[in-house]
Amino acid sequence: MLKPIMIASVVSMIVYAGINEMFKFLGWFGGNSLEADLIQVVVPLIIAIAVMYVVFGLIIKVKKPKYTAEYPNE
Repeated sequence: MLKPIMIASVVSMIVYAGINEMFKFLGWFGGNSLEADLIQVVVPLIIAIAVMYVVFGLIIKVKKPKYTAEYPNE
């Protein structure tokens, strides 16, 4: 169970770094420091989180508890 979570974390870090560097390479900076922070930090973070949930949300499953004979209807 731990291996898919570790892979998802590494992939999201790589996606974040790649998008952040792409913005720097293309020169997409805001007019003031708030816009620059949003473009360089928040937008890549949102994209990396979305990639992690969309791609790896299909892999990482939550295990349902098994029902016992004592409580069959719960």
